[in-house]
Amino acid sequence: MSRPYIYISAFFVLIFIGIQWGFYKPYTSQFPDFRGFNMTHHIHGGLMMTWLVMLVVQPIFIVTGRVRTHKAIGKLAYIIGPLITIYLFLIMKIGYNSNFTESPEIARAVMVLDFRGFVFFTTLYLLALKFRKNTDYHMRFMIGTGLLMIGPGFGRALINSYGWSLWDAMIYTDYAAIFITLALLVYDVLKKNPIAPYSIVLAILVVEKLLWYYRLSGPWQSFAAKFAAMFF
Repeated sequence: MSRPYIYISAFFVLIFIGIQWGFYKPYTSQFPDFRGFNMTHHIHGGLMMTWLVMLVVQPIFIVTGRVRTHKAIGKLAYIIGPLITIYLFLIMKIGYNSNFTESPEIARAVMVLDFRGFVFFTTLYLLALKFRKNTDYHMRFMIGTGLLMIGPGFGRALINSYGWSLWDAMIYTDYAAIFITLALLVYDVLKKNPIAPYSIVLAILVVEKLLWYYRLSGPWQSFAAKFAAMFF
């Protein structure tokens, strides 16, 4: 088996474990009552886990020669991807409205997290579809969608298991995602692989970081207020 593909699958297994860790205390441990959660949360979680499982198994199907199975499962992306985008938007709306009663400013600030997931997952998903016939590009944009999940998983783990603040958790998980992407980009440079995909992913992660850093700034607060007034 090709080592790079094994490493890709192993990496997404780690992200999957991190998400289970992060969501155990606030969500999974609530089974079967799931107090404070509704069907939108359940569907959103199921879609994201399905996407991660796809990211784990698809490289394995490639290196084991099960190309037909890889293509058949890949077709699910045409359904699951748009559904994830829809439910990311719905989760953003729920989060904004639930925080708004406490503080409009905080609601607009925290909205950064869901907004950037909604926008950038959709961006990378569309890029992966556009380059579906270009394996080098397609694979890297798909990996990019998984990198976006580091914060939601490991960030919550740091908050719920170690008492970190949301601010500190996002600082370190954002930097972790940026560092991993930078390492992948350097690897591609050294191996003379296409560098455009990871360059785009890296730029997206840097913008994510900046959005969170300036979540209390006037421009973001103004934009978030207008966005919420239009769509929420």
